[in-house]
Amino acid sequence: MIQKYAKAIIRRFPEETLRYIVAGAATTAVNFLVFTLLAKAAGVDDNAANVVAVSLAILFAYAANKLYVFRKRADSARGLALEFLSFAGSRLATMALEIFGYMLLVRALHEELAAKLITQIAVFAANYILGKVFVFKKQG
Repeated sequence: MIQKYAKAIIRRFPEETLRYIVAGAATTAVNFLVFTLLAKAAGVDDNAANVVAVSLAILFAYAANKLYVFRKRADSARGLALEFLSFAGSRLATMALEIFGYMLLVRALHEELAAKLITQIAVFAANYILGKVFVFKKQG
């Protein structure tokens, strides 16, 4: 029964989208793990822990998106540099969304992990769109 539903879901989504979901889940896990280790286990300020967690997740996400999701190879060192700068710029924009969204939501909800989860969902969607349309777009 579960296999039937899993196959139906896989047929509805392009392979690239499924790879993005897997890579995004791994990136989110990196983000949450670093955040939890720093904020909860090490006692680092939650906003500082969030900045570090997001930064490390961005580096992980570049490699995952480039090599696994979009399977894009740069033609030259210049092309690679431009691609990374484009990725970094898009992720800085969504990092700002996450950091300020988290700050606002944690004040409104009074719950750090709920605020983190809500901002992660918004950032997840924004990152896919930016990656597909601007960073790793297909040439031609």
